[in-house]
Amino acid sequence: MKETLQIAIDGPAGAGKSSVAKALAKRLGCIYLDTGAMYRAVTWFAMQEQVSLEDSAAMEALLEKIQLEFKEEPGGQHLYCNGVDITEAIRTTEISANVSAVAMLPSVREAMVAQQQKIAA
Repeated sequence: MKETLQIAIDGPAGAGKSSVAKALAKRLGCIYLDTGAMYRAVTWFAMQEQVSLEDSAAMEALLEKIQLEFKEEPGGQHLYCNGVDITEAIRTTEISANVSAVAMLPSVREAMVAQQQKIAA
């Protein structure tokens, strides 16, 4: 059985978690996975599809239509949602203001953890 190294860094917004994680991954020769970006992507997609962020049934149905993919590109890692580069779009104040509500939904957490585990494997 192959062992894998997984490091999670938790802390408040703006504390430098991403900067530390990117530097650590580079130094250790590991892949950097921005899990927070995944929740932002779900939030962005729900807003694009005009799905109520409080409607857990609608959000659960939405999860079946979303395909997320990270790609290493010049200038850093980019996140694609159903083939669309949303790297910049998920960093708006509107997404930031709504991502917590989305991330708290059990169906969203379950789906994102499953994708994270798939990527880690």
